[in-house]
Amino acid sequence: MTFYYEIADFFDKYVDVFARNDADALSELWDTVGLFPSPAGNFAMERTAFRDHCVTLMDFYR
Repeated sequence: MTFYYEIADFFDKYVDVFARNDADALSELWDTVGLFPSPAGNFAMERTAFRDHCVTLMDFYR
């Protein structure tokens, strides 16, 4: 069940930093490069671009 607890811990942190609108902490939850699936194929973002993406996402939900 270790894997289960690792996943649960990740999402606990994700919800916490998202609720605090902390884009820096949110982007730090991922490895150096964020990998995203899309219908056209996977693509990656460097940390700075991913952090900016997090800001846009938080602004949208706020």
